Amino acid sequence: MPRFAEPGKSYKAINVMAMKQIIDIENLLLDNGIDFRLSENGWLNTYCPFCYKGDGKMGLGIHTQTNATSCFRCGKMSLKTAVLKILGKNAVEWPTTALKYGGYKRARDRDDRPFKSHLNAFLSVVLPYGTAELARIHKNYLKNRNFDPKQLVKEWGLQGTGNLGDFKHRIIIPIYQEGRLVNFTGRDITGISKERYKSCPNEKAILPIKSCLYGLDDIENNSVIITEGPTKVWRLGKGNAVATFGTAVTNEQILLLSKFKRRIILFDRDDAGIKAANNLAQQLSPLNGETVKITCNIIDIGNLSQQTAKDLVKKLLK
Repeated sequence: MPRFAEPGKSYKAINVMAMKQIIDIENLLLDNGIDFRLSENGWLNTYCPFCYKGDGKMGLGIHTQTNATSCFRCGKMSLKTAVLKILGKNAVEWPTTALKYGGYKRARDRDDRPFKSHLNAFLSVVLPYGTAELARIHKNYLKNRNFDPKQLVKEWGLQGTGNLGDFKHRIIIPIYQEGRLVNFTGRDITGISKERYKSCPNEKAILPIKSCLYGLDDIENNSVIITEGPTKVWRLGKGNAVATFGTAVTNEQILLLSKFKRRIILFDRDDAGIKAANNLAQQLSPLNGETVKITCNIIDIGNLSQQTAKDLVKKLLK
């Protein structure tokens, strides 16, 4: 065990593990030239040294302020195990590393910083041109889909756009993560647009949309229903479900889902939904906890009656 002393003072043994220091993982990786990305929720993503297959996916997540470490393929592991494997021949004794990088700090400013941060505290998301309260046309669209516009505005802060701008004729859906507006998406109400959903460009967002889960801030228990789009989250009810914004699920979204002990996949019963649900189940199953894949008898979950959806949620989350 290392000993340190100032001149004229006695040595004092330092038990690194007993101190339970939080390792400054950002600067550790910077100093060793290891590529990584940061997410708004405090997770740092890098390549897993145990299972990386050269596919460009950063599957290893390390929480910068708790040092919780998990790979979406390998599952949970200790930070020590991950770091020593990442550093390889450059690794030194763990107590030395822990002492050198003990104590969390923001990564220092460097021109060669190997990632683009989306977390500038001084940035804010600007909603698209013409965004205002829901007009009659927006409300009628929601009513025709058996939603209550007044309730959705109250619970989800929906707004709408008019007939001008890049996001014309859409319901604007704000996306919050950790209480902060980080992105938005717009649902076409005309039925003629090639893009049913159109989201804020990544360069103008605080957090890219595929690094978010819609409805995440409202989940207060250890179980969550996972579905594809915001309208399905509305149908299943606030605090019950999250949406991945499409059938493709990113590593960042996998890491967000990993914190739940019970993960219930409820995608649409079409070819794309069935295939995506199977892929997601394979990605989530190695993680701690339980992953359940549910097949619904109706193709579009958003078209369930409100009472049927309520009964389904009660059964799934019981």
